[in-house]
Amino acid sequence: MLKNITWSLQSLPGIGPVASKRILNDFLRHPEKSAATLTALLKFLSDYKACIRCGTSLPIESESPCMNCVHIAEGAPIGIITDPYDYILIKNWKIFESFGWIVLPGYTNPTAKRSALPAELQYCLKILNQNRPREVYLFFNNSLESRGLIWILQKHHSQLHDCSKILGNKEHIFCLTELELEEYHQKIDKFIEMTLLKKCDSPSHTD
Repeated sequence: MLKNITWSLQSLPGIGPVASKRILNDFLRHPEKSAATLTALLKFLSDYKACIRCGTSLPIESESPCMNCVHIAEGAPIGIITDPYDYILIKNWKIFESFGWIVLPGYTNPTAKRSALPAELQYCLKILNQNRPREVYLFFNNSLESRGLIWILQKHHSQLHDCSKILGNKEHIFCLTELELEEYHQKIDKFIEMTLLKKCDSPSHTD
């Protein structure tokens, strides 16, 4: 049954093998989570459709294209998260979403020998190649996966010859270890104060 659920998860738009494995592991880590719970999760996810432009999963009743595509077309900033299921990153990123930012999943494992890019990175690169966003920031933890993501973005994105072109200034790059969580939150707060809030308060801000 778990194999069937895994296959079904991977068949959904924007859900690759890495993401589906993480979803299953989150449930299996808790013994009280039964197969019935996983079935309920699958039914919930099956109530989604794909955006006609980017393939992002959308609730059935939502309009298409998705708001991400609408915002990107208007020049909204883009942020790339190396692991969209990381609680720390998700918790902070909700603030950025409230300012109209776009979240792109970019999780990958550079040690795995793949013949093709993971679905998450394919989607990420597709959006970057289709659009010329005003700002792109990469948020990552200090791991092999994150360093691998930087390398892949440089190699596969036609506009990226220098990592700094997508990462911006070093204060926009957040390295995170378990011992640096507090510092990470302080950097996020400072970034919001100096960048997002400043733009919203500016008389010339028209976004």
